[in-house]
Amino acid sequence: MTTRDTFKHQLRRVRKLRDLSQEKLAAKANRSVEAISNLERGLNLPSFDTLEELATALNVPVRDFFEFEDENSGRSTKLTELLNAARMLDDTDLSIAVTQIYALRDKNPGF
Repeated sequence: MTTRDTFKHQLRRVRKLRDLSQEKLAAKANRSVEAISNLERGLNLPSFDTLEELATALNVPVRDFFEFEDENSGRSTKLTELLNAARMLDDTDLSIAVTQIYALRDKNPGF
């Protein structure tokens, strides 16, 4: 998969995880709907400014748009989902989630 393909798929995936339409993302990222559509279809490449605006609007680091993963790796996908969910928590809830993760880890020490 090319970098362009990875970016367009990741952008669409994260937008949908955030339950945002292209219109809502465009408004949050100060871009046009056409610009978002063109990025998701791989017709245009983003500038650094656009990458930063998209990352801010979606509450993810820029690197998330370029993560290459084995599409057959269910574990990798689950870890990405967990990280994305954790980013949306406030500090108190994030602390609770970390405690729960450690409790699960300690329950399965051989894994």
